[in-house]
Amino acid sequence: MPINSKYLAHLESGKFYHIYNRAVAKNLLFFNDGNYTHFLKKYDEYFSDYAEMYAYCLLPNHFHFLVRIKEDFWNKNEKCLTFQKKYAEQNENDFLVKQMQNFFISYAMGVNKQQNRKGNLLLHPFKRVLVDSDAYFSRLIYYIHRNPVHHRLAQHYKNYVWSSYQRILNDKPTKLEKKAVLEWFGGKETYQQFHTELQDLSSIEHLLIEED
Repeated sequence: MPINSKYLAHLESGKFYHIYNRAVAKNLLFFNDGNYTHFLKKYDEYFSDYAEMYAYCLLPNHFHFLVRIKEDFWNKNEKCLTFQKKYAEQNENDFLVKQMQNFFISYAMGVNKQQNRKGNLLLHPFKRVLVDSDAYFSRLIYYIHRNPVHHRLAQHYKNYVWSSYQRILNDKPTKLEKKAVLEWFGGKETYQQFHTELQDLSSIEHLLIEED
């Protein structure tokens, strides 16, 4: 069945996107803690040069990212320039989609070897939705961080290890845009308070595809 075009947004510099995907046939995407760590490392390897991470959550069979595509990378990054010479008819969206696909393939190759399996691990194409309002941005961070509770994987979002909620609050060095997120909410206390309150997600429900 064709995917609605609203889930296949054109990736553009300076804009925010909700990127998410799940394993094929509702299988597992992560089989152990090492897989979660490896997934984040592979993201960093393939995509962090082109996007800033604002929030994420990794769950057993799917993941959510909130990213902002960096500005001015297209004509400065060496890999981008090589891509332009090889594929003159393609643009920065094509490059970014290819990078995300390469990220998935690289991760899948490792998991396939580990699990003695073959074939695709993640669905194609992956979903990406433009985050085009302040309300959407705030509620999406809330939605991403509370997703483990929604799927009954944790009793409390604060205790879930594989999300950015606690990492945004701690002082450990990271590429995560924690300072920008906290400033957006007005500081740590208001960031935490926003997550404790029941937020109305009705305005973004039509932009979400059920993952499990």
